[in-house]
Amino acid sequence: MHAYRRNHVTQREIAEQACHIEMDLLGEPIGKQDQYIATFAALRVHVSTRRTRGCRAAAASTATLHRLEDGLAMFFTGYTRNASEILKDQDVRSKQKDKDMIENMHFVKKLGTRAKPRWKPAICGFRRIDARTLGAEAGAQQRNEQSRDRRVL
Repeated sequence: MHAYRRNHVTQREIAEQACHIEMDLLGEPIGKQDQYIATFAALRVHVSTRRTRGCRAAAASTATLHRLEDGLAMFFTGYTRNASEILKDQDVRSKQKDKDMIENMHFVKKLGTRAKPRWKPAICGFRRIDARTLGAEAGAQQRNEQSRDRRVL
């Protein structure tokens, strides 16, 4: 709509508007990372604190990008699940201080902080990551999500 109306808006504004629609208007129990990732595209580092959130570019060499392209595959299994149901369940369990859920969420946080030291400093304060690190962290994240809810593939 913005492009059609020739309104200039930032990527951050688009991400926030998408979050507003899903969270506030539709009442979906979502986080904001998907909207930011979809809006900013490319290989990004998602940064979220209680006060701020955003994305910044993750510097990657052409060779790293080629290794990622060569090493990543996506398959449609024919299986679908309702993300809203899964997220509602996780939200309820978190609010109830469910021990397994809380430990699982802390593990996700540790994955991000554990990966940071392996990012090599690059120009302009951005970080450089390698394909192997990204793959290992993505695999750990997926296994963690599957342990949290059997509906996650």
